[in-house]
Amino acid sequence: MLQAALLLILSVGCGDEVQPQSVPIDKDAAALQRRIDVPIRAQGPKPVSMAKIESRWPSFGGLPSEAQVTTASVLNLVPAPCESCEFRTIAHCATARPIISCSILDDLFKRVSRQASEGGSMDSIKVSVNYPDFWVEGLGSGSPVEVHLFRDTAGRFESETAAVENGLRSIFGGRLKWTIREATEVVDPKLGVRSYPTWFINGHRFRGVQSVNGLARFVEYESMGTP
Repeated sequence: MLQAALLLILSVGCGDEVQPQSVPIDKDAAALQRRIDVPIRAQGPKPVSMAKIESRWPSFGGLPSEAQVTTASVLNLVPAPCESCEFRTIAHCATARPIISCSILDDLFKRVSRQASEGGSMDSIKVSVNYPDFWVEGLGSGSPVEVHLFRDTAGRFESETAAVENGLRSIFGGRLKWTIREATEVVDPKLGVRSYPTWFINGHRFRGVQSVNGLARFVEYESMGTP
């Protein structure tokens, strides 16, 4: 069982340096596969120890032992959402030296540790923090959840985009704060808006046509808040 194996590795500690991949990674291609776990294997990154996680987040030490294992396992498997993390896991990015700036990691740790303390399964917790694309700072946090929609009303996906927008408004009402940006507007390059529609949910980017249920799920995760 993955958790049992990770418990032994995490409890005794090991080298935390991310090992180079055997094949160079194309960043754009990797971004499309961010929901795939970072592999824990000989040629992959080794897990960050529990002691090092506690050093980064002291509240980790106050969790029940089973919750510590689940939390450490999730943090060592899910890719960090900041581009500056260069496809490290949450645990590797948060404990990297020199320090990597990715402020969202603290919120993700709180979400993981809270759900682990409540008895959530490792798989369900992984889903709640494993976003498909990068996170961009300054586009909202907490609740009401901020949704930034970059759309093209003259584009081929106009009707699908409108349907998803209306669906989210119907489900969440005032729990969402909307910012709509049209394709004719100048966009800050740091946002990486290269096609329409592009959605941001509290800064988490979703490119292309999405399903109402898919985006609603991530809105709910963002609505969870922090302990």
